[in-house]
Amino acid sequence: MKSLFNLSNAQKRIYIDQMISPDSCFANIAYSVIFRNNYDAEVIKKALNSVIGTFDSIRLKVTKADDEPLQYVEEHHDRDFEVFEFPSPDHSEYAGWAGENTRGLFEVHDSELFYFAVVRFKDGGTGLYAKFHHFIHDGFSAYVLVNKIEDYCAAIAAGKTITVTAIPAYADFVRAENEYLVSADFIGHRDYWLEKLSPPPEENTFFMARKKIAGLKTGIRTFKLKPGFSKKIVEHCKNNHITRFVFFLSAVSALFAKISANNDVAIGFPHNGRYGAARRICGMFVSTVAYRARIDEDMAFIEYAGKVSGDVKDIIGGPGRYPFNVLAQDLKKNNHEFKNLLDINLVELPGVKNADVRLNFHVQPEDPSLLTIYLNPNTPEGYDELEIIISYKAEFLSQEEVGLIFERMEHVVEQVIASPAVSIKDISVLPDSEK
Repeated sequence: MKSLFNLSNAQKRIYIDQMISPDSCFANIAYSVIFRNNYDAEVIKKALNSVIGTFDSIRLKVTKADDEPLQYVEEHHDRDFEVFEFPSPDHSEYAGWAGENTRGLFEVHDSELFYFAVVRFKDGGTGLYAKFHHFIHDGFSAYVLVNKIEDYCAAIAAGKTITVTAIPAYADFVRAENEYLVSADFIGHRDYWLEKLSPPPEENTFFMARKKIAGLKTGIRTFKLKPGFSKKIVEHCKNNHITRFVFFLSAVSALFAKISANNDVAIGFPHNGRYGAARRICGMFVSTVAYRARIDEDMAFIEYAGKVSGDVKDIIGGPGRYPFNVLAQDLKKNNHEFKNLLDINLVELPGVKNADVRLNFHVQPEDPSLLTIYLNPNTPEGYDELEIIISYKAEFLSQEEVGLIFERMEHVVEQVIASPAVSIKDISVLPDSEK
C-alpha cells in the first residue's frame, strides 16, 4: 500500500511548469562526477545503491489521485547500472553523450525520476553521470549527494561496512512546511515581501524593446575570467567579509542599473531552502528569491556590497522560506505584475570542495528565464577558479550580445577589485573594446 503525501510548494511549482511544457527538459538537473581515486565500477555501483537507500527523496514518485498530484516513496531495492567508456572526461565524445542524455525526458508519473550511469575513461579515470528531475533534486543536493557517494566509495574500496546514519524523510519536510504555512512566521514573511515588491520594479529597459519569447529554448556560452583574476575576487571577498555570490550579485545589479539607466533592479536567485535537519539531505527544497536592488549611485561599491550582504543574510534568515508560487499569487491579488522579476537570474553552482572529487554540471538547453548567469567553481583548475556560464533565450539575445554582457560584467568587476571605494556612478560599463 502506497503511503501518499502532498507535494511541497517547491515541487508544485516544478510540476505545474512541467505539465504546461510536457516536451521540455527544462526541469532536468544533470552532472558528472570524476573520482580522483579511480574506483572500480563495482565499487561505484555499490555506493550508488547505498545512497539511493540512504536518501528516500531519490526514490520519490509522483502519481495522480482524483486528478491531484501526490507523491510516494518507492521501496528500496538494489539496481544495476550501465557502464560506458570514453577517451577522457574532457573529450567531445563524452560531452556529446552527456548533453544528449541531459536533454532526455523523464516519464513524470509513477516512474523513476533519476538516472545513474558509471563512466570509465581510457586514461584510467572513473566517474559517474547523474540526472534527476528537479521534482526530486535541486542544485544543493549535488553537494550533499556527491560527498556522500565519495564517502561510501572510499569505505567500500577499503573493505569497510557502510553504516547508514538516520536521515530525515522528505515527508517530514513536507509536514514541517505545512506547519510553517499556518504560522506567524509565514504571515510575517508575506508582509516582508509585499512591502519589498509592491509595486514591483518596472521592466528593465534593456529588455523592453525586445520581443519576449514564450518558448524555453536557450543558448549557452561559457567564459573564463582573465588568468589569476578569480583568486583576486576570493581575496577581495575575504578582506571585505562578503561572499563571492554577494560580490557578483552587487556587481550584476549595478551593471544592469547602469545599462538600463534605472536604479531599481530585480535579480532572481535560488535559496537552498534548507532549515534544520534538512541541510543534510537531498531533495527539492530550493526557493526562488526576487531580490530588489534599489541602488544609490553616490554609494561606494564596497558599501553597497555590504548592504547587499545584509539583505541576503536577512532573506536567508527567514523570508527566503516564503514560497515563490505563493508570493506570485499574492502579487496578482494586489493587481501587480510579477513576471519581470525573474528576467535576470544569478546562480552560484554548488562546489564540493573535496580534493578527491571533480563535479561538473551540465547546464540544460532550456530555461524559462531570459538571462541566467551561472558562477561555476567546479573547474579543472580548482574551486577558486571560476568560469561564467550564461544561459540566454537564443531568439532574444545573440551570441555577440551575450559576449558583450560578459565583457561589461568583467569590466565592472575589474574596476571594483582595483578600487573598492569607487562610487557606483563612477563605474564605467563600457570596456575599451566598446569605446
